[in-house]
Amino acid sequence: MDLELVEQILPHCSKTQLIHIEKSTKDRDLSTVTDKLWKTFYEKEFGIESTESVSEIMKEWNLKFKWSDLYQEKSKRVKGASKKESDGKLSRQVRVSKNQVPPATFKKQ
Repeated sequence: MDLELVEQILPHCSKTQLIHIEKSTKDRDLSTVTDKLWKTFYEKEFGIESTESVSEIMKEWNLKFKWSDLYQEKSKRVKGASKKESDGKLSRQVRVSKNQVPPATFKKQ
């Protein structure tokens, strides 16, 4: 596989396509090309501050992670947090019962 050709093609891929390509090429590490792309996706979705913060931590602790892994983990956490938030909102909503109970009747004495 010609790495120069891959470098020209991959920037036009969506996140889903990029994931598919990476899974399809397990025998070849494309992270030298895809890492920049995943960092861009991370920055677009989670902001420049978050991206810089992650980069700083990796430099400070001398860590090396693939941006695709970082992106997917952050996405899971954000989706999990928003699901909990929406579940909490649903639990506070008034629910209409399917089995309607007739209103209480008072007898005059």
